[in-house]
Amino acid sequence: MGASVSTETGDPVLASPASFPDLLMRWVTDGKIVGEDKPKRPSSHLVVGSACSGICAEMKALDLLGWSHSAAFICEKDEKLRRLSQCMHAVPTAFPDVMSMEFLQNSATCDVLVSGFPCQPYSQAGSGRGFADMVNGGFIWTYLCKWLFLHRPAVFLLENVPGLLRQEPETFWLLLTTLSNMPDSHGQPLYDVSWKILCCSEHGYLPQNRRRIFIAGTLKSACRSTMVWPGAVPMQPLQNYIDAAMGTDEDLFALSASERRVLSMTMKKLLRKGAEPRREYYMCDINSSYGNAMLGKCPTLTRCRCASGGFWITCRQRKTNLSEIASLQGMYLSDFPDSFVTGRQLRQALGNSIPVPLLARVLRSLLSCL
Repeated sequence: MGASVSTETGDPVLASPASFPDLLMRWVTDGKIVGEDKPKRPSSHLVVGSACSGICAEMKALDLLGWSHSAAFICEKDEKLRRLSQCMHAVPTAFPDVMSMEFLQNSATCDVLVSGFPCQPYSQAGSGRGFADMVNGGFIWTYLCKWLFLHRPAVFLLENVPGLLRQEPETFWLLLTTLSNMPDSHGQPLYDVSWKILCCSEHGYLPQNRRRIFIAGTLKSACRSTMVWPGAVPMQPLQNYIDAAMGTDEDLFALSASERRVLSMTMKKLLRKGAEPRREYYMCDINSSYGNAMLGKCPTLTRCRCASGGFWITCRQRKTNLSEIASLQGMYLSDFPDSFVTGRQLRQALGNSIPVPLLARVLRSLLSCL
């Protein structure tokens, strides 16, 4: 692990691995407690907090569920996304930095906290430096733990890539241990904590091969039951999310030399195995060196891939458009005002988002604990 917590600055710094868990817990539990051990059970109206907010998929998920809700605050470093989310969701307070005393001390209390904290440090496509990646927020989760201890929402939900478990198992188990062992005023565990890896195409209806790890917590004093994770559901057909518009020569000419080479290689591979890519819904990753293709399902939409136009649809002979990227994340392009971000910036934000139907199912299970 090779990290600890500075008692002078309050920030994680390098230290011996053996001392880290105790020092981290001391730092997490140091500060003025804003929430209560035994808060009132939330009413039918939910107050929602969001950290590393992006486009606030949790608000769209609660809309989908038909739950009455309002935003307490968001915390998002991208100024344009902060302004976009404030406009879309009537957010009263927006913070720019999770790792700030302003956010830790001055954010309002809420019933639910949702955070898809940065995945780049734990992703195969990212830096892979894990907790040590201070540039991309590898230790932001420590501040989320501290916020949860101080504010004590009834439930919380954290989301990240499976690489957090596969590539950084020590970090993952430290995160779980910290969340599970945060004490209440009697020295007993504050939260019941559980986790699950869910795939969008298996648990969230949408035809996208997106696997993510979810960590859920229920405040022991406020909840009547523990989390029961949602089961599998049928995947919807990919063609329901793809426009009828065919590509043109301009779409081919717009590709880079590398993209054209990978596309040609991928089409030849598909034809050799007897596929009919001009008739079937293959989604090809022509920005990778191998040109992976999926039939009837979209590969994982990421910030990077969405920024480059997403994936090549063989039966449409073009890349995914912005409307299709939004729909494959369970959203509508009409949901977003066009005066805050460019099309490319919105694609990037969509790639970072949590698919709305999947998030709605997880939140419904989590909120049923109240």
